[in-house]
Amino acid sequence: MPAPARLMASHILRLDLTRRASFGDAERHLTRAVQLEPGMIAYMVDLADLYGRNGKPGERDRVLAAIKSARDRHPMDAALRDQCVRRWAN
Repeated sequence: MPAPARLMASHILRLDLTRRASFGDAERHLTRAVQLEPGMIAYMVDLADLYGRNGKPGERDRVLAAIKSARDRHPMDAALRDQCVRRWAN
């Protein structure tokens, strides 16, 4: 499945593709995705969620800070940012 289609399926249908892999594999995959597309909010949201679900609040908060400062590049960026920030609000 092409990356844009996989991304849309992940967020629109609320599929959690990272549950199919180990934490280490998912972290490597998502970290690499963020490195290759540094401003892609959707990838950063997936990484923040991975850290949050796996008891890594420091890493989650670091990614959340990057999400908050990233500029919108795609129509769904603002909604993804808001959902993620609300989900992990302390």
